[in-house]
Amino acid sequence: GPFAITITSQRVRLAQRIFDGVRAGGSLGAVLGYLVERDLHERGLDAAVDNAREVAPLPGQETLPVAARRLDGLALHALWAGSEDHAVDHLVNGSQDTGLRRRAAGVLRRLGVAVDAAADLLQAEQVHHFARGNLTAAVNTLGDIDRGLAPPPDLDFIRTPRGGATVTHRVAILMDID
Repeated sequence: GPFAITITSQRVRLAQRIFDGVRAGGSLGAVLGYLVERDLHERGLDAAVDNAREVAPLPGQETLPVAARRLDGLALHALWAGSEDHAVDHLVNGSQDTGLRRRAAGVLRRLGVAVDAAADLLQAEQVHHFARGNLTAAVNTLGDIDRGLAPPPDLDFIRTPRGGATVTHRVAILMDID
């Protein structure tokens, strides 16, 4: 469902890497695009990088030569969410090679996992802030982060609280030794 979230250490690390990339100055689409391009390269799908840049360039780069464009991972994710086969066709340039298509589909599924992980952690962070009464921090969305309207969260909910009272228990055992 829309409110089902999965928070594992692997997904937390992935979302933190994505948010760190946005904090370093990249847009969310550009950071996700970089992850996709790296994944395509690691899977031996180097030709698919230009195909992906052609179908989902970052906004404002549509008129640049394909090799000079950067990939918008959010736009590619939207294309994949609309039709996985259509997105795979774009990546493999219509090839019917099942091995090639399977590897391309795997890259798109990993992109989906990355977007879902970022959204899940953002939702958990929103609930955390809402419960603490910080309504301003509880209303940010991935779209706001991508457009630069809000900074990525620091993910306070994954930190163990440091407050509390220290309690020490001492136990003594009395034994009768004959």
